[in-house]
Amino acid sequence: MTIELQPEVEALLRERMERDGYTSVAQLLEAMLRSTSDSDVREGRGKADFAQFLLDSPLPGSGLVLERAKDYPRPVEL
Repeated sequence: MTIELQPEVEALLRERMERDGYTSVAQLLEAMLRSTSDSDVREGRGKADFAQFLLDSPLPGSGLVLERAKDYPRPVEL
């Protein structure tokens, strides 16, 4: 089977392979397909966990900072 990918998608696949230790695209695709239920695919949903979505951000290198600044409470006189 031959699949043509946009350069951005190919770069994401290569990045994921290196990060997660996959040795082939077939391994990566199989793992992704097994982790996604058929109903999610049919309904156009990916991962339901928002925290996991942020960790696996589709926007690497975008400069998006997900760390929250520390809150400093104001002094209150009692």
